[in-house]
Amino acid sequence: MLRRVVVGVLAGALVVAGCSSDDDSDATSATTDTTTRPTAPTVEDLLAEGRPLDIAHAGGERDYPKETLFAFSEAAKAGADVLEMDVHLSQDGQIVAIHNDTVDATTNGHGAVANITAAALGKLDAAYWFAPGCGTCDDQPDEDYKYRGVRTGDTNVPDGYDPTDFGIATLQEIFARFPDKVLDIEIKGEGEVGKATAKALADEIDGAGRTDSVVVVSFDQATVDEFHSLAPDVAVSPGVDALTSWFLQNTRLDGYSILQVPPSFEGIEVVTPETLARAHNEGLAVWVWMNEDGQDTPEYYQTLLDMGVNGIIADHPGALAELMR
Repeated sequence: MLRRVVVGVLAGALVVAGCSSDDDSDATSATTDTTTRPTAPTVEDLLAEGRPLDIAHAGGERDYPKETLFAFSEAAKAGADVLEMDVHLSQDGQIVAIHNDTVDATTNGHGAVANITAAALGKLDAAYWFAPGCGTCDDQPDEDYKYRGVRTGDTNVPDGYDPTDFGIATLQEIFARFPDKVLDIEIKGEGEVGKATAKALADEIDGAGRTDSVVVVSFDQATVDEFHSLAPDVAVSPGVDALTSWFLQNTRLDGYSILQVPPSFEGIEVVTPETLARAHNEGLAVWVWMNEDGQDTPEYYQTLLDMGVNGIIADHPGALAELMR
């Protein structure tokens, strides 16, 4: 992602930015617990706890195959408070968790997400190009691709999991697996694609009863605005236009409670004591994602915590959880 809501400098200005398988063995993951249905805290209540939050970027991009049910499950077990993900629309109109608009970078497949059904996406090996510590990489020795082949039955399944946990997941599957976690969802795409995704996402959030336990964001402000018009009770973070105006022109961000920003971009410091103080004075929480090599370390996490950020969108959510403890 870039994985996430993007903040950048443009023309000198700061910018932000149910898959079910068709064979019975794929229908239910071994880790799904149907005996209890814990409820996620509301976004408002989670923010009100007043502590920094551990937000698992793509489920922990450097630790686990990104945006898979396996990654999200491992991050949750490690102590993540929030699960962050990117979403696109499948060919059959389902919301699926994947960063790029094609499947090539992370799976054993090829082609546009929009041209593949959710069921077919779920059968792809979403751990194909994952190497621990490197994340999504295409230049490592074959033996470093630890989970390659789990989805296709060519590699042993880790204890407690199912091959389906290593495919591309639908949002409906994520909702079902994590009823107790707040989700931070970035809509990818803009224009008509962004609008269509916003509409489908609003419908799925409403249908799952997750209106108060989801945060939605997009690089594209028009997409944020479109989603907010469809789901006014769901928390949203500002996109490019709104955050740029706030940062450079001192406009207010009415209707928002969370900013999602990188520490810096192209030499401009974004997360500073002054910026944090202003955001906090205006009732805005600041969640920080890393956009430079070397930032996803416990040492840098501690620097951000010492500055007073409200959440860290981390590639190593387990390390962050241990640091917070």
